Amino acid sequence: MSRVRFHFNRRAALAALFLLVVEIGIAVYVTGGFVRWFVGDVLAIALVFFTLRSFSTLPAVRLAAFAFGFACLIELGQLLAVPDRLGFAPGSVLAIAAGSVFDPLDLLAYALGAIGSALLDRPVTRPD
Repeated sequence: MSRVRFHFNRRAALAALFLLVVEIGIAVYVTGGFVRWFVGDVLAIALVFFTLRSFSTLPAVRLAAFAFGFACLIELGQLLAVPDRLGFAPGSVLAIAAGSVFDPLDLLAYALGAIGSALLDRPVTRPD
């Protein structure tokens, strides 16, 4: 069994910060359509992946699987109306993060985001 090691990776942190800015831009300036609902979900998994990569040395495939699993749990929560049952105020940060509507296509977007993140891990985070 491998031990989880922590080590700050500046490049991964910068990638996560860049993705966060892009996601905020999509949320603020894109009102709907493919970019908002599909590309945004692909990038959300990349954001989770590179945020975790910024301090974790887990292999890329494991990290991608964790990010994908996390997103699937959130999607399951949407299917079971967990945000409503927990009383998250509409429009609150928690309600936005948890989402509100289950969509099976989101699972495809999450899978693509996880695979893409694992493939881009080494080129993005390699040392100078």
